[in-house]
Amino acid sequence: TTDSTNARARRLAELGWPDGSVVVAESQTAGRGRLGRRWLCPEGAGILVSVILPHPGSAMVTWLTAAGALALADSVEGAMGGVGPRPARLMIEWPNDIVISDPSADGGRRKVGGILVEARPSGAGLRATAVLGAGLNVDVREEEFPPELRAAAGSLVQAFGVSPDRREVFLRYLAALEARVECLADLGDELRERSFTLGREVELPPAPGGDPRYGRAVGIDDEMRLVVEL
Repeated sequence: TTDSTNARARRLAELGWPDGSVVVAESQTAGRGRLGRRWLCPEGAGILVSVILPHPGSAMVTWLTAAGALALADSVEGAMGGVGPRPARLMIEWPNDIVISDPSADGGRRKVGGILVEARPSGAGLRATAVLGAGLNVDVREEEFPPELRAAAGSLVQAFGVSPDRREVFLRYLAALEARVECLADLGDELRERSFTLGREVELPPAPGGDPRYGRAVGIDDEMRLVVEL
């Protein structure tokens, strides 16, 4: 599909499809990321999936992002096992990116996946839902990334020299996601342990009319907000 998997899942939710419904694409040219960014993936080279979930309430909805990111990282490592010349280790760059450490890349990491949650409260006869979208680069080669992304983007085959079976990762992901959605309030320690961001310098939005501010990421609080020491 050239459409976003999240957009299709939203439409299905509006048509009354049940929670747990899954939308999968084999390619994507207009997937949506945070801040209006576009997610691209060649045919058969990634995992592109959105799941319709019940809205967990305003206090917990931000933790759906963590649930998706942790489930995706865990499913990749489980599927790869001891396969490949080096062990797979995926980390999470707050708030929603799946990354692999790479000192030669921009920021010392390559982004291989991402999570986008779009939540909608009840109203106009529609039930409250949340659509959790995940994108993962599995077999994308360096030359297939747009030139402007090659310094920061990556894929599993590029990072580890081998890629896992996509079907196995997908099935592991659905199981891992279900387990984490059932315990959103308990994901903090797991997220902090997998964090690529903690301990690093981060740039903060400038005050109106001011210069950018910098600080050190020192924690993630109970509302999944990043705690920064200026």
